[in-house]
Amino acid sequence: MLRSLGRSHGTTRICARRLRSTVAAVAMIATLIPLTALALPKGGTVVAGGARIIQLTPNKLEILQTSPKAEIDWQSFDIAKGQTVIFLQRGAANQALNEIGGGKTIIDGRLIADGTLILINAQGILFGPDARAAVARLIASTANVSSADFAAGRLNFTIPASPTRPSPMPARSPRSKADWSPSSPPTSSIPA
Repeated sequence: MLRSLGRSHGTTRICARRLRSTVAAVAMIATLIPLTALALPKGGTVVAGGARIIQLTPNKLEILQTSPKAEIDWQSFDIAKGQTVIFLQRGAANQALNEIGGGKTIIDGRLIADGTLILINAQGILFGPDARAAVARLIASTANVSSADFAAGRLNFTIPASPTRPSPMPARSPRSKADWSPSSPPTSSIPA
């Protein structure tokens, strides 16, 4: 009786082993999903100025700016390792304001621009260890710039009021270290 029971359990053991292998393979693939989901910027819409968004290859996106200022709304703006985003702005004086929705932005690939690139994402912008930025001027912020201010040449960064943050810090220009607090907007400007 034990022998016949052992034989039927042998088939069960093989099925269980195959099931464990399949589960392990699915788990391994699931760990790769965040890496493959981290892709080039998606859902770009030019809302002011002139620009064309062209996906050259699966790993390369080009934005050809045709006016001195362009404003682009993005559903997401991620650049994975091995991917490249190029802004052809035709001069260092030209500016592109990129307002990003969705979750935080993760840049771990190459970002290239020959003008001023402004990235705005209220959820945050993270430059990973493999990120490379070759940009004439880069501003990355969680604070916002209104379309009217951008069009008028003013980069006034504001944080809208929210239930967790009842009112923004009063604007001062330029801010001194004494004005800094943990709730002040993280903004950085990195000249090339």
